[in-house]
Amino acid sequence: MRIIRIVPAVIGAAFVTLVGTTSVVGGAGSPDLVAVARADADRGASVQVLATPPPPPVPAADPATEVVERTNALRAQYGLAPLVVHPQLVQSATAHSQDQAATNRMSHVGSNGSTMANRLTATGYSWRMVAENVAAGQRSAAAVTDAWANSPGHRANMLNGQLVHIGVAVAYSSSGTPYWTMVLAAPR
Repeated sequence: MRIIRIVPAVIGAAFVTLVGTTSVVGGAGSPDLVAVARADADRGASVQVLATPPPPPVPAADPATEVVERTNALRAQYGLAPLVVHPQLVQSATAHSQDQAATNRMSHVGSNGSTMANRLTATGYSWRMVAENVAAGQRSAAAVTDAWANSPGHRANMLNGQLVHIGVAVAYSSSGTPYWTMVLAAPR
C-alpha cells in the first residue's frame, strides 16, 4: 500500500501538496505525486491518503516586546541607540502594572506610596537616571506607543539618549482594562 500524506501549501487554487512515502523522491513535486497515486489506483493498488493539519498560526508578538521594538524604531529615527531590555526594569514595570490593574488606578505613585525610583531600587538595579511612562486603556502595543509618542513628556522619556535600559509590562484589571508601564533607566 502506498501512503500519500497531504500537507498544506498552495498549488494553483488548492491549498494542499501531496508528499508520499513512495519511491518517488528527489525533486518530485506535488503534481508528480498525484500522478503516481492515480497510476497506482488505476492499476488496482491501494492508496491511503492521510491529511496533515495546517501549521498553527504564528503567535502575535508579546505586547511588551512590541512596545520596545516600536520605541527603538522611534529612537532610530533620531539617530539614538536602541534601548536594551533589562530584567530588573521589567520586574519594576510588571509590579507597577499589576498594582495599577489591581487598584484600577493609573498613577506614577503605587498603592503603597512607592515612586518609580523606589520600585526600581527595590529590584536591586543601581540607577543614576530613571523615567517612567504609564497609561491605561490602550488595547494594543501600537496604541500605547503612539499615545506616548504623541505626548511631549512621554516622548521626551522615550527619546532621552542618556537612558539605555528599558522594561515594559501590561496587566489587565478584572474588567479587562490594560494598564501599561514603561521604565527607562541608566545604571550608575
